[in-house]
Amino acid sequence: MVQEWPNCWSGRALMDLVGYSPKGYKMDLLRKTYVDEARWDCFKTVVNNSDKGFNAQGMNFKMSIERKGGCLSSLHLIRHRNKNILFIHGKIAEIPRKFVADLLLINELLQELSLWPMEVRFMYSTVYFSIVGLRAYLPVLGEDNVQLHGLPIDTPRNYQVGIIEAINNVGKRFTPKERREGIWNKVNQKTGEWIE
Repeated sequence: MVQEWPNCWSGRALMDLVGYSPKGYKMDLLRKTYVDEARWDCFKTVVNNSDKGFNAQGMNFKMSIERKGGCLSSLHLIRHRNKNILFIHGKIAEIPRKFVADLLLINELLQELSLWPMEVRFMYSTVYFSIVGLRAYLPVLGEDNVQLHGLPIDTPRNYQVGIIEAINNVGKRFTPKERREGIWNKVNQKTGEWIE
């Protein structure tokens, strides 16, 4: 749950870490995969024309039953007394990369809705949390912060090559000490941009 989604958040640092760009091929493909643009335009029109008192709107994403991986199924917006709560429903087979991609797409949609303040609640059915994928995030979270059942997780292995490569490329900007402490500490948590 994000109690107040920042309207200034760009996610630039997060995009760098997973090897995406805001208007790159992967993000365009993600939007085409999940968002029915006619339905989304209708949803925005209904929201803009609705009473500011109490109301609820919802929209389904394009999700197929047989698809593997991170899948957004629906979003629901509840508005009551100038409070906006957006529920995101979905299923996901692996964290972190696919969830990060969904997170970036949701941010793009929230910027288009432009309802602030906005509380966002993610309701995902998680098939598994990839321990191997988690190894890829050691440089991000910091070696001392990533453990499983109280034991440290080994260093990254040759899995999720793209994300490991992206993280390593970003890591070259920082000193060994900063990498040990975690690249995440170099991200402005309110904007998603790198701290200079």
